Amino acid sequence: MDRLGRIAAALVGLVLGLAGPALAQPAAGVVRLAPAKLLVRGADALPSIAAPKTPATVRINADLRRQDRIWLKGRAECLRRGKDSYIERGVSAPMLGPEFLSVEVRHDAYCAGAAHPNAFPDILTYDLTTGAPANWAGLIPRLVQHDPRGDAEWGDVSATVTWPAAHKIYAAKVRAGSGTDREWWSECRELVEQGEGDFYIWPDAKRRGLVLEPNWMPHAAQACGDSVVFSPADLRRLGADRRLIRALEAARS
Repeated sequence: MDRLGRIAAALVGLVLGLAGPALAQPAAGVVRLAPAKLLVRGADALPSIAAPKTPATVRINADLRRQDRIWLKGRAECLRRGKDSYIERGVSAPMLGPEFLSVEVRHDAYCAGAAHPNAFPDILTYDLTTGAPANWAGLIPRLVQHDPRGDAEWGDVSATVTWPAAHKIYAAKVRAGSGTDREWWSECRELVEQGEGDFYIWPDAKRRGLVLEPNWMPHAAQACGDSVVFSPADLRRLGADRRLIRALEAARS
């Protein structure tokens, strides 16, 4: 190679060396949570990522604190409706990475004047690379994502998805999981198999997959709202992004 050729090769190598790290997006690893705190009596605070070191983790912590403020505002409005009102919630974090953090909130509430108490979830999933809520529509084809409004109140902060390709699989998994409880299946089958409705969705390290839970069950039939797990193999068949699949395969509870 002549002198000019060596110079050209060196320049190409330099450019590639500089561009490589900028173009590559490193995988986001597992995060650690700070010790749990009580927000008010009967309600845990949402978690915080301990010692956040990236803009993404700082952004996630800020949003979790914002979610707590939304919840406290809703709680105050509910309690003002009468002495019989109450709001409680439990908080868990089903996945701490890699790639995604999920937070599961389970409410038990009654606001005076309502017809009955209610139990319902809020599910928050964050992308640990960007700090933004998970982009399910970008991770899974033929899925429609419904994001909460910017002014969402407590109980309405979850993103949900409509996923027709998964609906029949969901119903089959629920039926298989019902086992010998034929009475339960006969009572719930029509609701489970109905062709419309959206799901709560979140990654769960302990359950080793993507959890879907129906968001269309009426109050009187909440017992029919079983959640099911879509395994990495299920997601691969459904064409999900490899990043999501790899994260679930690498997750540890």
